[in-house]
Amino acid sequence: MNRLSTTPDHTQTDRLVLRFPTPTDAADIHRLADSPKLALMTGTIPSPYPLAAAVAWIERVTEMRARGEILAYVMCARDSGELMGVISLTQFSGQEANLAYWLGEPYWGHGYCTEAGRGMLEIAFGPLGLEKLVALHLEHNQPSGRVLKRLGFQFTY
Repeated sequence: MNRLSTTPDHTQTDRLVLRFPTPTDAADIHRLADSPKLALMTGTIPSPYPLAAAVAWIERVTEMRARGEILAYVMCARDSGELMGVISLTQFSGQEANLAYWLGEPYWGHGYCTEAGRGMLEIAFGPLGLEKLVALHLEHNQPSGRVLKRLGFQFTY
């Protein structure tokens, strides 16, 4: 048994459902992640982003969750179920983890990452019992920096 075995398979916010990714999500992840603008904002998503990469990512995070190494959720619109992006806790070390996320370009600027982040913080500091989260953003990705600030992160350099 690992620390992630007791985490919920989904959680809800006012406008979102955060749930474990499934193989049927691969096409939507590919469609959203295959964006040169998104690739520039994350530094970890390649462009182009092939469908095979989405399939492999889902398989990898599912296996890693079983080993207690990552907690990844897809962000979906609560009313329609439409997949919008991904949020995760990674790099667990003691009582600390890294918060990471990306949102498809059509959904930028509507507060979805902040809302999903609040849901993830509840899980991190609730069921997971973490004491500290860290997060990074690229210097030119100021919208992500504003999300982290709204979530209560303190910047260190």
